[in-house]
Amino acid sequence: MRRMAITLAVLCIGIGSARAQAPEDGPPVLGPVREPGPLASFLRTPSGPVLPSDGRFWIAGDYLVAFLRGTNLPALVTTSEPGTTKLNAGVIGLGSTSTLFGPGWVNDDIRSGVRLQTGYWFNSSQTLGIEAGFMVIEGQSASFVGNSDAFPILARPFFNTETGVQGSHVIAFPGFSNGSIDIRVVSANFWETHVDLSEKAIDTGWFRLYSLFGYRYFRYDEYLRATEIINPTNRNFIAGTQIVSTDNFNTRNEFHGIDLGFRSQFIWDRLTIDVLTKLAVGRINRTIDINGQQTISTPGFGTITRDGGVLALGSNSGLSSSGDWKVLPEAGVNLNWQVGSNLNMRFGYTFMLLNGIARVVDKVDTTINPNFFPGGSSAGVVRPANNNVRSDMWIQSLNVGLIWTY
Repeated sequence: MRRMAITLAVLCIGIGSARAQAPEDGPPVLGPVREPGPLASFLRTPSGPVLPSDGRFWIAGDYLVAFLRGTNLPALVTTSEPGTTKLNAGVIGLGSTSTLFGPGWVNDDIRSGVRLQTGYWFNSSQTLGIEAGFMVIEGQSASFVGNSDAFPILARPFFNTETGVQGSHVIAFPGFSNGSIDIRVVSANFWETHVDLSEKAIDTGWFRLYSLFGYRYFRYDEYLRATEIINPTNRNFIAGTQIVSTDNFNTRNEFHGIDLGFRSQFIWDRLTIDVLTKLAVGRINRTIDINGQQTISTPGFGTITRDGGVLALGSNSGLSSSGDWKVLPEAGVNLNWQVGSNLNMRFGYTFMLLNGIARVVDKVDTTINPNFFPGGSSAGVVRPANNNVRSDMWIQSLNVGLIWTY
């Protein structure tokens, strides 16, 4: 700031001196005065400090309004009209059946987030520096809780490989059982951090180009939890018997990679348009954990515990991991306005694409061989399956924040 002020003062003195001198070649020739065109005005060197200012250290904070690609659920809970037979209770495709949870998109609403960034220039000319950033976007969940008081017929639909048609696992049915179900699908927090070296490649006054090279990390988890309770009421069970089944699906994605990119700045007076383009090339590690359990409590006979629930059975349960190399693209634009000698406001938009991640909905297989239910023979087609399906997920965010330099 001091150097810029001295420079401006010298320029003003020089201009004043030039105007005070008498012309050597006689009086000036009068003629039309040409004003600079709009392009020349736009491309002129800025008259005041702009981002990143004359300071060597800067710190920024942004509030984010984010959108993540949601989860497209299959039909997970159904009910039927009174009078429906038990064989048709909750069966998808029948006119008497209504879905209570799914199919459709969930966890695709607006989310809040925070992004913090800081940087330091190693020299006063700001040609080489280092910067680091951290971002978190809040998680989101969708759930359904229902019981036989609200829905006398309550079921979980699936495609039956033994019959070749749609079927259902009945939780509650008049004269047979009452019960409840609690399902929750969670899209957890998204975490991201990076550290980059920044080098100024071009500086024309109105345009600056910086190259970026460093390290990038992100983590994103999802999970599905389902708990059902069945209280049999027919004569085939001892009064007070209770059957509790649980399904747990968990996915975790972690990325470590090299961060490469460019930051372009277009400068006009106190206004700066900042364009970021980056590619992170690295390895994504996926962890998938599927497990289920059934507990039968019978008065006078104790408790029996078996592996397997309804969707998490012996055919698809277990802990597995995989990893391969992926490219993580990112693009963003920010409009920066200098409101003080060391303070800038900014508004912007960012797009990120997560390639080949494990998503929990891809691991839920609603095609089931009933022989794999707890206590079954496990004979026949091996379904549900633990597949290797991977998906892409985009993240879009709008940001507003402040940048402080010194």
